[in-house]
Amino acid sequence: MSEDQEFNCNACGKKFKFSKTLRRAHLKKVHPLIDRNLDEHKKVAHSEKKEMVVPLVNCTICSFTASCTSVMSDHYSSIHNIVMQSNKFNFNSLDDFKIWKHDIEQKTNTYYVKNCGLTKNFNENNIYIYYKCHRNGYYNSKSTGIRHIKTQGSNKINGYCPASMNVIMSECTKQCTVTFIDTHVGHLNDLGKLPLDKETRDNIASKISEHIPFEHILDEIRDNISNNELERTHLLTKKDLYNIEASYNLNNESVLHKNDALSVESWVQTVRSDDKFSLVYYKPQDNIDPLFPNLKKEDFVLIIMKYYQKSMLEKFVLDDMREGFPCVFMISNRVDEAVLKILFSQIRALTGPIESKVFMSDMAECFFNAWLVEMKQPTFRLYCTWHVDRAWRKNLTKVKSKEKQAEVYKIIRTLLHEQDTKAFENIFESAISQMSADEQTNEFANYF
Repeated sequence: MSEDQEFNCNACGKKFKFSKTLRRAHLKKVHPLIDRNLDEHKKVAHSEKKEMVVPLVNCTICSFTASCTSVMSDHYSSIHNIVMQSNKFNFNSLDDFKIWKHDIEQKTNTYYVKNCGLTKNFNENNIYIYYKCHRNGYYNSKSTGIRHIKTQGSNKINGYCPASMNVIMSECTKQCTVTFIDTHVGHLNDLGKLPLDKETRDNIASKISEHIPFEHILDEIRDNISNNELERTHLLTKKDLYNIEASYNLNNESVLHKNDALSVESWVQTVRSDDKFSLVYYKPQDNIDPLFPNLKKEDFVLIIMKYYQKSMLEKFVLDDMREGFPCVFMISNRVDEAVLKILFSQIRALTGPIESKVFMSDMAECFFNAWLVEMKQPTFRLYCTWHVDRAWRKNLTKVKSKEKQAEVYKIIRTLLHEQDTKAFENIFESAISQMSADEQTNEFANYF
């Protein structure tokens, strides 16, 4: 740009040395109308026109695509002979509609989510709310490749499912008119694809907040499976519980020190001076104990037995309500025969040799073998129901389908609670025969 170049205002003829001075200091303040018109002119005459991309709707049965859902619905009806079931319902309030919606979802193993935010029609004083089947739509991965996609795959069917609930609510009366299409296309109503409803999540969160162990929560749910219809709750896993714990912010436990080793050491020193606790044995990491050379330098063992626990163990392990009673606690980085021998030897040093009528334990042999070394031979040996159930649940992964897993689990839980010998044998033979005949369950039948 030459040094003597000037910029003139077309409105008043005033001259400026810089174009930005003309625009920012002069046009905006002195000629604001001209400035606005200039902006509009730039947008219309000099802007880069972007090509509009029309989203396509995919058919879940064939390769047909459409530009809108109404065309795809016509395609399902005319080409694939799918009848769209549409019904209208009236409700006195939005709450009444939500109760009805929840009931429909429970009965049909479906779930409807808002397609977008609510919209208002000010002329009619109506509010419109649109719900779609939660499996409708497309899976857009945001993954960077660090984690694998979940084994069940995405809930989305990468196509169009016409099932929907369109709600029109009057702003004046709050009454709702619902147009309900209950026809699903492109997927089955799988229990495994449903999320847990809010009521169930709140109920589980309250139990987690009371520090009820995850195993007890799962057992309580599965104990009801033999008498009820299968529900999404019956497919609950520990992963679900961890997700609920995190989403309700129930896992923020304070520690004595950010360094775990220092935190534990501080806690142990506190326990030593507390009469309510009895520290039976403690071996921190990075130490060697000459009394137990089988323990490695990196091993950690902490055994605690309170006074009342010792008293209960000397009398009986079942309490007066015939419930199992925890008589000792051990925390260790390993659970094998060598460590369990240390546990039982420390108990024997406090109580003397224990002679039990029944020994019930995990299915691993190390518990029983260690007991025989340190204590007297029991009359009966039984497996703990909880550990048997855990072994069953672990091996249910041999059944690939979530629905089949739930069916098989219902059968074996029925067997677990059957007390009549003859009825047990009949159910057992029928179950084995049924599972062996099905390709999805025959591997589990061989294990069982």
